[in-house]
Amino acid sequence: MTEGNARYNGWSTDRKYKAALGKILDEGWTVSETARNYGVSRSHLSTRVVKAKDEREARVADALTSVVRPITTLVPVEDRLPFPVWFERYFGTWTCPDCLVHHALPPFHR
Repeated sequence: MTEGNARYNGWSTDRKYKAALGKILDEGWTVSETARNYGVSRSHLSTRVVKAKDEREARVADALTSVVRPITTLVPVEDRLPFPVWFERYFGTWTCPDCLVHHALPPFHR
């Protein structure tokens, strides 16, 4: 194990490993350059990287399964009114503010 960067000499070993893991997992550094830079054991760092990658993959998989749950609607889709019927029910009595006449449902909505 080499001495490492003098900046990290006052850091605890655990803090060095956490910072090194962040560099490897988030910024794409290699294990050997990170171990040299932080002054930690490359073999121990490599073991921790594997463990951290497995934990991260498990968290991602867990998050994806919780997001992909089926979304229930408030009203079952089969019970909804067709759009033309719904439109006439709720907007059938409205009059046009420009010409004061009720217009039928436009053909592109049918």
